[in-house]
Amino acid sequence: MRRIIALFLATVFPITSLPFAEAAPAPTAPELPVLVATLSTVSTGRLRIIEQMERNKNNAMLHRLLQDHLRILNSTRTRMQTERNQTALERIKSRMTQDLKIIAQNQAEVRRTLLLSHMNTPRKSRRILKQEVNTRRETERCLKTANDPCSCSCGHLTKKPVPAALPSAATKRIRERSEKRVDRIHKRQQRIYENRRMYPLFPHSPRHTRARATEQDMSHEQRLERIRARYAPPAPESNS
Repeated sequence: MRRIIALFLATVFPITSLPFAEAAPAPTAPELPVLVATLSTVSTGRLRIIEQMERNKNNAMLHRLLQDHLRILNSTRTRMQTERNQTALERIKSRMTQDLKIIAQNQAEVRRTLLLSHMNTPRKSRRILKQEVNTRRETERCLKTANDPCSCSCGHLTKKPVPAALPSAATKRIRERSEKRVDRIHKRQQRIYENRRMYPLFPHSPRHTRARATEQDMSHEQRLERIRARYAPPAPESNS
């Protein structure tokens, strides 16, 4: 490489003109094509590198511009959506404000009418006014979509009242379960009573001693029958 550079400098600047340079032989004919080919290869590589750098720079610039455009587009879209939402909210607020004003006016009118009617009418007229108010409420409560006459005297058409539904399977199951539970509790109470009688908590008390003295000669089945007869419910009286 040093030799090639020296040959290039020798061809461009004569070495003899340099004061500090030594006298070098002039390049021969076979070395000139090699030097030209080397210089052309080096310049082509440098041009390629420069073009690639420019291309990378342009790509980076385009990417940055694209990011800026996307950011601007997203911000614009967000701002438009926010403005649209704000407009919808303002429209809803204005509509609600109008409805509230109408409701307040109606309430004030009703209150004023009732106050005037209570102040300026006797008791009989108040009763008539109350009946009229009730009739109007019933009229407003009526449904006008069926073919059966309404129960009130307004003359509108409404649906018939729905009859009471029959007990469902779940209700029957709950009722049967509760009845079984009651029977189970009753049987347990009966068993507790029998066990208390047969095996008392204080077996040496005089009362239990007397009971054992009378029941010593009885069998177990006879004792159970006696206890069942004692705790059995009373028989229904016949009206003969």
